[in-house]
Amino acid sequence: MDHAKRFTLEPADGRKSFYGKCYVLEICNFATLYSYDTKIMTFNTETREITKHWAYNYSLTTRRHQKAFCKCYGITDEELKGA
Repeated sequence: MDHAKRFTLEPADGRKSFYGKCYVLEICNFATLYSYDTKIMTFNTETREITKHWAYNYSLTTRRHQKAFCKCYGITDEELKGA
């Protein structure tokens, strides 16, 4: 069985914290961003494929969470636009 790793993200814009409102769940080569317990996007760390889920552009806060996720995994603007 593959082990899952869950961790909270730190803001990419100088804010102190997201106060536990967003986290990443890593399973194998998939990293999934959750914002307020809602799946936002999944990133395949091997193929660099990005899957955007229904709540992807839900709010300004969700977009801040996305920015931190992209910084964490080195996802470029071009990769994000192509998804």
